[in-house]
Amino acid sequence: FFDLVVGNVPFGDYPVHDPSIRRALTRAIHDYFFAKSLDKVRPGGIMALITSRYTMDKQNDVIRTYLAEQADLVGAIRLPNTAFKGNAGTEVTTDILFLQKRAKGAEAQLQVQDLAQYLADAMDGVSPADGPPVQLPDHFNPPR
Repeated sequence: FFDLVVGNVPFGDYPVHDPSIRRALTRAIHDYFFAKSLDKVRPGGIMALITSRYTMDKQNDVIRTYLAEQADLVGAIRLPNTAFKGNAGTEVTTDILFLQKRAKGAEAQLQVQDLAQYLADAMDGVSPADGPPVQLPDHFNPPR
Protein backbone atom coordinates (compact mmCIF):
# COMPACT_ATOMS: atom_id res chain seq x y z
CA PHE A 1 0.00 0.00 0.00
CA PHE A 2 1.06 3.58 -0.64
CA ASP A 3 1.19 6.46 1.85
CA LEU A 4 0.38 9.01 -0.83
CA VAL A 5 -1.20 8.97 -4.28
CA VAL A 6 -0.73 12.07 -6.44
CA GLY A 7 -1.96 12.21 -9.99
CA ASN A 8 -3.74 13.82 -12.88
CA VAL A 9 -6.66 11.50 -13.55
CA PRO A 10 -7.22 10.70 -17.23
CA PHE A 11 -10.59 11.81 -18.50
CA GLY A 12 -12.75 9.97 -20.97
CA ASP A 13 -16.11 8.36 -21.39
CA TYR A 14 -14.83 4.84 -21.96
CA PRO A 15 -14.66 1.81 -19.69
CA VAL A 16 -11.68 -0.02 -18.21
CA HIS A 17 -11.53 -3.80 -17.89
CA ASP A 18 -10.52 -4.72 -14.34
CA PRO A 19 -12.33 -7.69 -12.78
CA SER A 20 -11.00 -6.72 -9.33
CA ILE A 21 -13.16 -3.56 -9.26
CA ARG A 22 -16.97 -3.35 -9.26
CA ARG A 23 -18.23 -2.88 -12.81
CA ALA A 24 -20.05 0.34 -11.90
CA LEU A 25 -16.66 1.87 -11.05
CA THR A 26 -15.02 0.87 -14.34
CA ARG A 27 -17.53 2.45 -16.75
CA ALA A 28 -15.56 5.71 -16.96
CA ILE A 29 -11.77 5.82 -16.81
CA HIS A 30 -11.67 8.76 -14.38
CA ASP A 31 -13.95 6.96 -11.88
CA TYR A 32 -11.78 3.86 -12.25
CA PHE A 33 -8.62 5.80 -11.40
CA PHE A 34 -10.22 7.21 -8.25
CA ALA A 35 -11.42 3.77 -7.14
CA LYS A 36 -8.13 2.02 -7.93
CA SER A 37 -6.11 4.77 -6.23
CA LEU A 38 -8.24 4.47 -3.11
CA ASP A 39 -7.76 0.71 -3.11
CA LYS A 40 -3.97 1.13 -3.29
CA VAL A 41 -3.52 3.77 -0.56
CA ARG A 42 -3.14 2.62 3.05
CA PRO A 43 -5.57 3.63 5.81
CA GLY A 44 -4.52 7.12 6.89
CA GLY A 45 -2.94 7.67 3.48
CA ILE A 46 -3.69 10.71 1.35
CA MET A 47 -4.90 11.02 -2.23
CA ALA A 48 -4.33 14.28 -4.12
CA LEU A 49 -5.87 13.98 -7.56
CA ILE A 50 -6.55 16.44 -10.36
CA THR A 51 -9.79 15.68 -12.16
CA SER A 52 -12.44 17.30 -14.28
CA ARG A 53 -15.30 18.96 -12.43
CA TYR A 54 -17.56 16.06 -13.38
CA THR A 55 -16.23 13.82 -10.61
CA MET A 56 -17.99 16.08 -8.13
CA ASP A 57 -20.76 17.52 -10.32
CA LYS A 58 -22.23 14.64 -12.30
CA GLN A 59 -25.63 13.29 -11.33
CA ASN A 60 -24.45 9.68 -11.03
CA ASP A 61 -23.01 9.49 -7.51
CA VAL A 62 -21.49 5.97 -7.67
CA ILE A 63 -17.86 7.13 -7.41
CA ARG A 64 -18.63 9.79 -4.78
CA THR A 65 -20.46 7.21 -2.68
CA TYR A 66 -17.58 4.73 -3.05
CA LEU A 67 -15.09 7.39 -1.95
CA ALA A 68 -17.26 8.59 0.95
CA GLU A 69 -17.65 5.04 2.26
CA GLN A 70 -13.87 4.75 2.71
CA ALA A 71 -12.32 8.22 2.81
CA ASP A 72 -12.81 11.72 4.15
CA LEU A 73 -12.70 14.77 1.95
CA VAL A 74 -9.82 16.80 3.37
CA GLY A 75 -10.04 19.63 0.88
CA ALA A 76 -10.96 20.62 -2.62
CA ILE A 77 -9.87 23.35 -4.98
CA ARG A 78 -11.84 24.30 -8.07
CA LEU A 79 -9.56 25.92 -10.62
CA PRO A 80 -10.92 28.43 -13.12
CA ASN A 81 -11.60 27.04 -16.58
CA THR A 82 -8.63 28.99 -17.93
CA ALA A 83 -6.04 27.43 -15.58
CA PHE A 84 -4.55 25.26 -18.33
CA LYS A 85 -5.19 27.54 -21.29
CA GLY A 86 -1.63 28.90 -21.44
CA ASN A 87 0.28 25.62 -21.25
CA ALA A 88 -2.20 23.08 -22.67
CA GLY A 89 -4.40 25.26 -24.87
CA THR A 90 -7.57 24.00 -23.21
CA GLU A 91 -10.40 25.58 -21.26
CA VAL A 92 -11.83 23.11 -18.77
CA THR A 93 -12.98 23.50 -15.17
CA THR A 94 -10.70 21.35 -13.05
CA ASP A 95 -10.80 20.22 -9.42
CA ILE A 96 -7.97 19.14 -7.15
CA LEU A 97 -9.36 16.75 -4.53
CA PHE A 98 -7.61 15.74 -1.31
CA LEU A 99 -8.93 12.61 0.39
CA GLN A 100 -7.73 10.65 3.40
CA LYS A 101 -8.51 6.96 3.56
CA ARG A 102 -10.12 5.84 6.81
CA ALA A 103 -9.27 2.66 8.68
CA LYS A 104 -11.94 -0.04 8.38
CA GLY A 105 -14.71 0.69 10.86
CA ALA A 106 -13.60 4.29 11.48
CA GLU A 107 -16.42 6.80 11.61
CA ALA A 108 -16.85 9.08 8.61
CA GLN A 109 -16.72 12.84 8.97
CA LEU A 110 -19.93 12.94 6.93
CA GLN A 111 -22.49 10.23 6.40
CA VAL A 112 -22.48 8.86 2.85
CA GLN A 113 -26.02 10.00 2.14
CA ASP A 114 -25.14 13.54 3.28
CA LEU A 115 -21.96 13.96 1.23
CA ALA A 116 -23.56 14.90 -2.08
CA GLN A 117 -25.89 17.39 -0.38
CA TYR A 118 -23.01 18.79 1.71
CA LEU A 119 -20.93 19.37 -1.40
CA ALA A 120 -23.83 20.93 -3.28
CA ASP A 121 -24.57 23.22 -0.32
CA ALA A 122 -20.91 24.11 0.05
CA MET A 123 -20.68 25.09 -3.58
CA ASP A 124 -23.81 27.24 -3.21
CA GLY A 125 -22.61 28.79 0.09
CA VAL A 126 -25.53 27.30 2.05
CA SER A 127 -25.18 26.36 5.72
CA PRO A 128 -25.70 22.69 6.54
CA ALA A 129 -28.70 22.14 8.80
CA ASP A 130 -26.55 20.84 11.65
CA GLY A 131 -23.37 22.86 11.32
CA PRO A 132 -21.70 26.20 10.80
CA PRO A 133 -21.94 28.04 7.49
CA VAL A 134 -19.90 26.50 4.72
CA GLN A 135 -17.48 28.91 3.10
CA LEU A 136 -15.40 27.99 0.12
CA PRO A 137 -12.88 30.19 -1.62
CA ASP A 138 -14.14 31.88 -4.77
CA HIS A 139 -11.98 29.67 -6.97
CA PHE A 140 -14.02 26.62 -5.91
CA ASN A 141 -17.38 28.11 -6.81
CA PRO A 142 -18.54 26.78 -10.16
CA PRO A 143 -19.18 29.14 -13.06
CA ARG A 144 -22.86 30.08 -13.34
